[in-house]
Amino acid sequence: MPSRRVTGARPEALFQPPPERQPLAARMRPRTFEEFVGQVHLVGEQGPLRKSVTRGHLTSLLLWGPPGTGKTTLARILAEAIGAEFITLSAVMSGVAEVRGRIRAASGWRSGGGWKRASGRAPVTRRDGMSASV
Repeated sequence: MPSRRVTGARPEALFQPPPERQPLAARMRPRTFEEFVGQVHLVGEQGPLRKSVTRGHLTSLLLWGPPGTGKTTLARILAEAIGAEFITLSAVMSGVAEVRGRIRAASGWRSGGGWKRASGRAPVTRRDGMSASV
């Protein structure tokens, strides 16, 4: 009887599908300031976020609003524009230990005048449902 090789999904395929296999929302998501619609007073040519990116430095930001309004998209665009690492974390879906661990790891990334990892890229963290108790 020939042996049958059992194969499963590769983990990287679950999290990084090729562009043609990504959900429509991911394929349609703006990737640059020019593609981003709205908030011209913040991301337009004279907006403070665009000026910060031009200088290559961002301060801490809190993006607040209802789901689907572009908070994550804007955070991804900002991170990409300054060469930062983008980290997504849902406090609702993650346990307190994971949230605390990520915060602890991020606090260890500070070196010199900015946030840096060993890779030399600054982290940009997105957190949903963050509680003051974490």
